[in-house]
Amino acid sequence: MESGKTYRWKVAMANLMARRAGKDIHPQPVIDDYARHMKVAFNSGFIGFDDSVMDVGCGDCKLRDIMSKLGWRGTYIGLDPYPIAPLVINVKVEDCAIGEVDCIVCFSVLDGTDDLDKALKNINSMAKKSIIILAGLDIVPDKCHTYEITHKILRDGLPDFSLKLDDVLHPKVSLLCYKRKK
Repeated sequence: MESGKTYRWKVAMANLMARRAGKDIHPQPVIDDYARHMKVAFNSGFIGFDDSVMDVGCGDCKLRDIMSKLGWRGTYIGLDPYPIAPLVINVKVEDCAIGEVDCIVCFSVLDGTDDLDKALKNINSMAKKSIIILAGLDIVPDKCHTYEITHKILRDGLPDFSLKLDDVLHPKVSLLCYKRKK
């Protein structure tokens, strides 16, 4: 018998697949403007133009293309347990053992992980310089959110990093940029 956590994750992933197929999508321009978010990350020094970047839940690798248009020329690693683009590594961030990268980007993905604590632990250990998270905060789990993400959960799960930028995009959605503590 599967655990409640596994069942919730399967339901959330089924909802994600439905949204990817174009059902029940409600675009939110400010939140979904990934080019804007990446400009903020580059201009604020969270990503360097030669940095290696791991894109967690990368989908169609849209961030790689956006970063390239901004002049980025580093190494890109895309992770997704449901890959829809070539060269994407088929793995959950919780189970990833790729090694270190300069920056890890998690856009709208952490609240859909199978094991949030393990995901944060892995992200904390793999990121050398920075972590950039786009997440809904203080949202009660529902068909689109498996976990409630809070500042405290992120602070506790990323003990080697300090929050340096909290760009509130919507009352419950923020672009969060972290730097490794020295």
